[in-house]
Amino acid sequence: MTQTRSVEWLLAAMMFAWGVGLLLPGNTMSLPQYRLLSEWAPEFVWAAWSLAIGGVRFVALYINGSWKRTPLIRSICAIFGIVWWLLLCVLFMTANSGPMPAGLLWFPVFIGFEGYSAFRSARDSYHSGALQRWVRL
Repeated sequence: MTQTRSVEWLLAAMMFAWGVGLLLPGNTMSLPQYRLLSEWAPEFVWAAWSLAIGGVRFVALYINGSWKRTPLIRSICAIFGIVWWLLLCVLFMTANSGPMPAGLLWFPVFIGFEGYSAFRSARDSYHSGALQRWVRL
């Protein structure tokens, strides 16, 4: 469990930055790519979602190892990250807003690294004994 967590730190920072970006002045949700999100909830809700996932992940990464449940929290945050980036990828692909932005290709990369992070942190959870109550192998 002493391996670097730099990918997880990066993904937590990106999730947190996304939330900060939604809080900046302007109406991001008025763009066609975000139409469906804006129908589900207002912009501040999505900002809070992103900030919460990134913030919880930062805390779990910072205290990782001091409390044996932190790898499990990291894994759950990575799964939420997969869902978030996948949702954004689908929304950007289905929005009829002109040519596909080059940045759209980042989302599958994020999803792949979130999956890798979920796997590694789940493995850490198992080895730390955090999952012994639920998993009997």
